[in-house]
Order: sequence, then C-alpha cells, then structure tokens
Amino acid sequence: MTRAQFRNAASTFVALETAEGVFAVPADDPRLRGVTVELYDAVPAPVRTTTPLAFMERLTRAERTAIRRAARADDALEDWLDLLRAAQAVDLDDPRTVAGMQALVDARLLSARRRDEVLA
Repeated sequence: MTRAQFRNAASTFVALETAEGVFAVPADDPRLRGVTVELYDAVPAPVRTTTPLAFMERLTRAERTAIRRAARADDALEDWLDLLRAAQAVDLDDPRTVAGMQALVDARLLSARRRDEVLA
C-alpha cells in the first residue's frame, strides 16, 4: 500500500493505493493510523509511462521505418533508439524522451504536430 496526502480548500485526503485501485480517503480514516504520508499542497502530477513497444506503436510503420533508416547514418539517433529498446518503461515527460522526439523533428522525420501526438 502506498500513500500520498494532499489538501484542498475543504479538507485533507490521502490517496490510498491498494491492489483494488487508488482511492481518496479522508486523512482521519482509521486504516491510516500509524502510517507516514507525504504532504502535498495539490495532487502530484502522475508519471506518464508506457512500454517501449506501446511507445513505438504510437508511430506509424512508415515513421518507424524512416527512423530506423535515419539511425543507420546518425550515431546520436541510433543511440537514442538503442536506449529506448533497452528501457523497461518509457516516461513520456522524461527529458531524454522529449529530446529524442525533438531530434526526430529536427531531422524532419516527424512534424512537431506528430511529435506532440505521440507524446500526448
């Protein structure tokens, strides 16, 4: 069970994560007695992650093919793809992910609009 506490104008709640899901419970809920929680002024933004496969499937087949071809001639792009393939998960907001996607735009492999769609 993980916990994160946050306040709103009316009261304080705790996001209680269990095997059944995530629930907002009042901070005085008896299930939380003796539990240490982190205090936030607002609910922290969720980490947006996906698997490397699901990330690559956000691209069209033609885009993936063009990226692989370009990577053969561009060491930095090839390195980014290798890291992507080796990742356990892809954080869509990680600076490395964002920079790699920008490199695809700079190389004219994706438009800025497509980059934003893939990272959405």
